[in-house]
Amino acid sequence: MNVFTKNLAELDLPQMEMVSAEMPLSEVIIKFNQLNVGVLGVTDDANNLIGVISERDMVLRTTPDNFSSWNEIQVSSIMSKKIFYIECDKLVSDAVQMMALMEFRHLPLKKDNSYYIISARDVLDLIADSYKDVCSMFGTLVSWETDEGQIHEESHLYHNQEDSLITGSFLFASMKEVDGSEILKMDEKATIKDLWLKMKETHLPVAAVTSWSTILMGIITERDLMTKVFTGDAAILSQPISGIMTPKPHSMMLKHHLVFAINNMSKFRYRNILVVDEDKYPMKIAELIDFLKFFSRVLKKSTP
Repeated sequence: MNVFTKNLAELDLPQMEMVSAEMPLSEVIIKFNQLNVGVLGVTDDANNLIGVISERDMVLRTTPDNFSSWNEIQVSSIMSKKIFYIECDKLVSDAVQMMALMEFRHLPLKKDNSYYIISARDVLDLIADSYKDVCSMFGTLVSWETDEGQIHEESHLYHNQEDSLITGSFLFASMKEVDGSEILKMDEKATIKDLWLKMKETHLPVAAVTSWSTILMGIITERDLMTKVFTGDAAILSQPISGIMTPKPHSMMLKHHLVFAINNMSKFRYRNILVVDEDKYPMKIAELIDFLKFFSRVLKKSTP
Protein backbone atom coordinates (compact mmCIF):
# COMPACT_ATOMS: atom_id res chain seq x y z
CA MET A 1 0.00 0.00 0.00
CA ASN A 2 1.17 3.57 -0.68
CA VAL A 3 -0.10 6.94 0.48
CA PHE A 4 -2.24 7.40 -2.62
CA THR A 5 -4.33 4.30 -1.85
CA LYS A 6 -5.32 5.54 1.60
CA ASN A 7 -8.98 6.20 2.24
CA LEU A 8 -9.73 9.87 2.88
CA ALA A 9 -11.74 8.91 5.96
CA GLU A 10 -8.49 7.68 7.55
CA LEU A 11 -6.89 11.12 7.40
CA ASP A 12 -6.99 13.58 10.28
CA LEU A 13 -8.34 16.52 8.31
CA PRO A 14 -9.71 19.77 9.77
CA GLN A 15 -13.33 20.77 9.50
CA MET A 16 -14.00 23.55 7.01
CA GLU A 17 -14.19 26.90 8.79
CA MET A 18 -17.34 28.87 8.01
CA VAL A 19 -18.37 32.52 7.73
CA SER A 20 -21.80 34.07 7.32
CA ALA A 21 -22.83 35.25 3.85
CA GLU A 22 -23.46 38.71 5.32
CA MET A 23 -19.96 39.05 6.81
CA PRO A 24 -18.13 42.09 5.36
CA LEU A 25 -14.81 41.54 3.61
CA SER A 26 -13.04 43.57 6.30
CA GLU A 27 -13.97 40.85 8.81
CA VAL A 28 -13.42 37.97 6.39
CA ILE A 29 -9.75 38.95 5.94
CA ILE A 30 -9.31 38.94 9.72
CA LYS A 31 -10.83 35.45 9.84
CA PHE A 32 -8.49 34.20 7.10
CA ASN A 33 -5.42 35.47 8.91
CA GLN A 34 -6.49 34.39 12.39
CA LEU A 35 -7.15 30.84 11.23
CA ASN A 36 -4.25 30.79 8.73
CA VAL A 37 -6.39 29.00 6.14
CA GLY A 38 -6.68 29.40 2.37
CA VAL A 39 -10.42 28.83 1.99
CA LEU A 40 -13.59 29.41 4.01
CA GLY A 41 -17.08 28.01 3.61
CA VAL A 42 -19.96 30.51 3.35
CA THR A 43 -23.28 29.75 5.04
CA ASP A 44 -26.80 31.20 4.94
CA ASP A 45 -29.03 32.02 7.90
CA ALA A 46 -29.98 28.33 8.25
CA ASN A 47 -26.30 27.32 8.43
CA ASN A 48 -26.41 25.68 4.99
CA LEU A 49 -23.23 25.79 2.92
CA ILE A 50 -23.97 28.06 -0.06
CA GLY A 51 -20.51 28.92 -1.32
CA VAL A 52 -16.77 29.14 -0.69
CA ILE A 53 -14.32 32.02 -0.61
CA SER A 54 -10.57 31.61 -1.16
CA GLU A 55 -7.51 33.80 -0.85
CA ARG A 56 -7.41 33.98 -4.63
CA ASP A 57 -10.99 35.28 -4.69
CA MET A 58 -9.96 38.06 -2.31
CA VAL A 59 -7.20 39.12 -4.71
CA LEU A 60 -8.93 38.62 -8.06
CA ARG A 61 -12.56 39.49 -7.31
CA THR A 62 -11.92 42.76 -5.52
CA THR A 63 -10.16 45.92 -6.69
CA PRO A 64 -7.93 48.60 -5.17
CA ASP A 65 -10.70 51.09 -5.92
CA ASN A 66 -13.17 49.46 -3.51
CA PHE A 67 -10.58 48.46 -0.89
CA SER A 68 -11.59 51.30 1.44
CA SER A 69 -15.21 50.04 1.31
CA TRP A 70 -14.56 46.45 2.37
CA ASN A 71 -16.54 47.02 5.58
CA GLU A 72 -19.61 47.53 3.37
CA ILE A 73 -19.08 44.66 0.89
CA GLN A 74 -20.52 41.28 1.89
CA VAL A 75 -18.61 38.09 1.20
CA SER A 76 -21.60 36.69 -0.71
CA SER A 77 -20.91 39.19 -3.51
CA ILE A 78 -17.54 37.62 -4.44
CA MET A 79 -17.84 34.00 -3.24
CA SER A 80 -17.86 31.01 -5.58
CA LYS A 81 -21.42 29.73 -5.56
CA LYS A 82 -20.74 26.39 -7.21
CA ILE A 83 -19.51 23.94 -4.59
CA PHE A 84 -17.38 20.97 -5.58
CA TYR A 85 -16.62 18.34 -2.96
CA ILE A 86 -15.47 14.75 -2.63
CA GLU A 87 -17.02 12.00 -0.50
CA CYS A 88 -15.04 10.64 2.45
CA ASP A 89 -15.08 7.06 1.09
CA LYS A 90 -12.82 8.04 -1.81
CA LEU A 91 -9.04 7.58 -1.91
CA VAL A 92 -6.21 10.11 -1.66
CA SER A 93 -5.52 9.40 -5.34
CA ASP A 94 -9.10 10.44 -6.20
CA ALA A 95 -8.62 13.75 -4.38
CA VAL A 96 -5.28 14.36 -6.12
CA GLN A 97 -6.78 13.66 -9.54
CA MET A 98 -9.78 15.93 -8.90
CA MET A 99 -7.71 18.78 -7.49
CA ALA A 100 -5.24 18.56 -10.37
CA LEU A 101 -8.01 18.48 -12.99
CA MET A 102 -10.00 21.36 -11.47
CA GLU A 103 -6.89 23.26 -10.33
CA PHE A 104 -8.18 23.40 -6.76
CA ARG A 105 -5.71 24.15 -4.01
CA HIS A 106 -8.40 23.15 -1.49
CA LEU A 107 -11.13 20.55 -1.80
CA PRO A 108 -14.08 20.13 0.60
CA LEU A 109 -14.64 16.59 1.82
CA LYS A 110 -18.17 15.62 2.84
CA LYS A 111 -18.58 13.26 5.76
CA ASP A 112 -22.11 12.69 7.07
CA ASN A 113 -23.53 16.23 7.32
CA SER A 114 -20.21 17.97 7.88
CA TYR A 115 -17.55 19.35 5.58
CA TYR A 116 -13.82 18.89 6.06
CA ILE A 117 -11.04 20.25 3.89
CA ILE A 118 -8.05 18.67 2.19
CA SER A 119 -5.47 21.02 0.73
CA ALA A 120 -2.57 20.69 -1.68
CA ARG A 121 -0.41 21.33 1.38
CA ASP A 122 -1.96 18.31 3.13
CA VAL A 123 -1.13 16.11 0.14
CA LEU A 124 2.45 17.34 0.06
CA ASP A 125 2.86 16.69 3.80
CA LEU A 126 1.43 13.19 3.37
CA ILE A 127 3.95 12.45 0.64
CA ALA A 128 6.87 13.89 2.63
CA ASP A 129 5.91 11.73 5.61
CA SER A 130 5.15 8.57 3.63
CA TYR A 131 8.42 8.73 1.69
CA LYS A 132 10.55 10.18 4.49
CA ASP A 133 13.31 7.61 3.90
CA VAL A 134 13.76 8.92 0.37
CA CYS A 135 13.31 12.56 1.39
CA SER A 136 15.85 12.32 4.22
CA MET A 137 18.50 11.13 1.74
CA PHE A 138 18.47 14.61 0.19
CA GLY A 139 17.36 17.15 2.78
CA THR A 140 16.64 20.76 1.83
CA LEU A 141 18.27 22.95 -0.80
CA VAL A 142 18.76 26.57 0.25
CA SER A 143 22.00 27.41 -1.57
CA TRP A 144 23.66 25.88 -4.61
CA GLU A 145 26.18 26.33 -7.37
CA THR A 146 25.34 25.95 -11.04
CA ASP A 147 27.10 22.60 -11.36
CA GLU A 148 24.96 20.91 -8.70
CA GLY A 149 22.13 18.52 -9.50
CA GLN A 150 21.44 16.31 -12.46
CA ILE A 151 18.69 16.44 -15.04
CA HIS A 152 16.41 13.44 -14.68
CA GLU A 153 16.19 12.45 -18.33
CA GLU A 154 15.48 8.76 -17.77
CA SER A 155 13.46 6.68 -15.33
CA HIS A 156 15.34 6.48 -12.05
CA LEU A 157 16.01 3.05 -10.61
CA TYR A 158 15.68 2.66 -6.86
CA HIS A 159 16.08 -0.80 -5.37
CA ASN A 160 15.73 -2.04 -8.98
CA GLN A 161 12.16 -0.74 -9.24
CA GLU A 162 11.35 1.80 -11.92
CA ASP A 163 9.51 5.00 -10.87
CA SER A 164 7.52 3.08 -8.30
CA LEU A 165 4.83 4.43 -5.97
CA ILE A 166 6.08 1.87 -3.47
CA THR A 167 9.67 3.12 -3.36
CA GLY A 168 8.96 6.79 -4.02
CA SER A 169 11.48 6.87 -6.85
CA PHE A 170 9.24 9.32 -8.74
CA LEU A 171 10.60 11.95 -6.33
CA PHE A 172 13.93 11.79 -8.17
CA ALA A 173 12.33 13.55 -11.14
CA SER A 174 13.72 16.98 -11.96
CA MET A 175 11.91 20.27 -11.67
CA LYS A 176 11.90 20.21 -15.46
CA GLU A 177 9.07 17.66 -15.23
CA VAL A 178 6.90 19.83 -12.99
CA ASP A 179 4.60 22.21 -14.78
CA GLY A 180 4.88 25.82 -13.76
CA SER A 181 3.58 29.17 -14.85
CA GLU A 182 5.14 32.38 -15.98
CA ILE A 183 6.20 34.54 -13.08
CA LEU A 184 5.12 38.15 -12.91
CA LYS A 185 8.12 40.50 -12.80
CA MET A 186 7.74 43.89 -11.13
CA ASP A 187 10.28 46.62 -10.50
CA GLU A 188 10.98 47.27 -6.82
CA LYS A 189 9.74 50.85 -7.17
CA ALA A 190 6.26 49.82 -8.39
CA THR A 191 3.43 50.51 -5.98
CA ILE A 192 1.38 47.87 -4.20
CA LYS A 193 -1.65 49.07 -6.18
CA ASP A 194 0.27 48.45 -9.43
CA LEU A 195 1.12 44.94 -8.24
CA TRP A 196 -2.45 44.13 -7.23
CA LEU A 197 -3.82 45.30 -10.58
CA LYS A 198 -1.17 43.33 -12.45
CA MET A 199 -1.96 40.16 -10.47
CA LYS A 200 -5.64 40.63 -11.38
CA GLU A 201 -4.82 41.19 -15.04
CA THR A 202 -2.50 38.20 -15.40
CA HIS A 203 -4.04 35.85 -12.78
CA LEU A 204 -0.47 35.11 -11.65
CA PRO A 205 -0.19 34.41 -7.90
CA VAL A 206 3.48 35.32 -7.39
CA ALA A 207 5.60 38.29 -8.43
CA ALA A 208 9.38 38.49 -8.64
CA VAL A 209 10.63 41.87 -7.47
CA THR A 210 13.57 43.03 -9.57
CA SER A 211 16.00 45.91 -9.73
CA TRP A 212 16.89 47.32 -13.15
CA SER A 213 14.95 44.37 -14.63
CA THR A 214 17.96 42.13 -14.07
CA ILE A 215 18.60 41.60 -10.36
CA LEU A 216 16.21 39.48 -8.28
CA MET A 217 15.45 41.31 -5.02
CA GLY A 218 12.60 39.23 -3.60
CA ILE A 219 9.16 37.73 -4.20
CA ILE A 220 5.59 38.61 -3.25
CA THR A 221 2.73 36.13 -3.06
CA GLU A 222 -1.02 36.34 -2.67
CA ARG A 223 -0.50 35.44 0.97
CA ASP A 224 1.66 38.57 1.38
CA LEU A 225 -1.25 40.68 0.16
CA MET A 226 -3.55 38.89 2.60
CA THR A 227 -1.34 39.39 5.64
CA LYS A 228 0.55 42.62 4.91
CA VAL A 229 -1.79 44.69 2.75
CA PHE A 230 -5.42 43.72 3.21
CA THR A 231 -5.18 44.18 6.97
CA GLY A 232 -4.26 47.86 6.60
CA ASP A 233 -5.92 50.92 5.11
CA ALA A 234 -5.95 52.28 1.57
CA ALA A 235 -2.85 54.43 2.16
CA ILE A 236 -0.64 51.34 1.95
CA LEU A 237 -1.53 50.89 -1.74
CA SER A 238 0.71 53.81 -2.73
CA GLN A 239 3.77 52.36 -1.01
CA PRO A 240 6.52 50.54 -2.98
CA ILE A 241 6.27 46.77 -3.22
CA SER A 242 9.77 46.37 -1.83
CA GLY A 243 8.26 46.99 1.61
CA ILE A 244 6.20 43.79 1.55
CA MET A 245 8.46 41.45 -0.41
CA THR A 246 10.29 38.43 1.00
CA PRO A 247 13.97 39.21 0.25
CA LYS A 248 16.51 36.68 -1.01
CA PRO A 249 14.00 33.84 -1.61
CA HIS A 250 15.13 30.23 -1.96
CA SER A 251 15.23 29.07 -5.56
CA MET A 252 15.94 26.00 -7.67
CA MET A 253 16.95 25.25 -11.24
CA LEU A 254 15.19 22.96 -13.70
CA LYS A 255 17.85 20.29 -13.18
CA HIS A 256 17.36 20.03 -9.41
CA HIS A 257 15.50 16.99 -8.11
CA LEU A 258 11.85 17.41 -7.18
CA VAL A 259 12.52 15.87 -3.76
CA PHE A 260 14.39 19.05 -2.77
CA ALA A 261 11.25 21.08 -3.50
CA ILE A 262 9.14 18.69 -1.41
CA ASN A 263 11.56 18.99 1.50
CA ASN A 264 11.83 22.78 1.22
CA MET A 265 8.06 23.32 1.13
CA SER A 266 7.57 20.87 3.98
CA LYS A 267 10.19 22.47 6.24
CA PHE A 268 9.83 26.17 5.40
CA ARG A 269 6.05 26.04 4.80
CA TYR A 270 6.03 28.08 1.61
CA ARG A 271 3.70 27.17 -1.22
CA ASN A 272 5.69 28.08 -4.31
CA ILE A 273 9.08 27.17 -5.72
CA LEU A 274 10.91 29.88 -7.61
CA VAL A 275 12.69 28.38 -10.64
CA VAL A 276 15.66 30.39 -11.91
CA ASP A 277 18.36 30.11 -14.54
CA GLU A 278 22.09 29.75 -13.88
CA ASP A 279 22.36 33.48 -13.23
CA LYS A 280 19.54 33.13 -10.67
CA TYR A 281 17.16 35.20 -12.77
CA PRO A 282 13.52 34.07 -12.37
CA MET A 283 12.13 31.81 -15.12
CA LYS A 284 8.88 30.48 -13.72
CA ILE A 285 7.02 29.64 -10.53
CA ALA A 286 5.95 26.14 -9.53
CA GLU A 287 2.90 26.23 -7.24
CA LEU A 288 1.56 23.46 -5.03
CA ILE A 289 -1.08 22.77 -7.67
CA ASP A 290 1.69 22.14 -10.22
CA PHE A 291 3.08 19.42 -7.97
CA LEU A 292 -0.40 17.88 -7.69
CA LYS A 293 -0.57 17.78 -11.48
CA PHE A 294 2.78 15.98 -11.54
CA PHE A 295 1.57 13.45 -8.95
CA SER A 296 -1.60 13.00 -11.00
CA ARG A 297 0.48 12.10 -14.06
CA VAL A 298 2.53 9.64 -11.99
CA LEU A 299 -0.70 8.00 -10.79
CA LYS A 300 -2.01 7.65 -14.35
CA LYS A 301 1.23 6.07 -15.53
CA SER A 302 1.19 3.66 -12.56
CA THR A 303 -2.40 2.53 -13.12
CA PRO A 304 -2.54 -0.82 -14.97
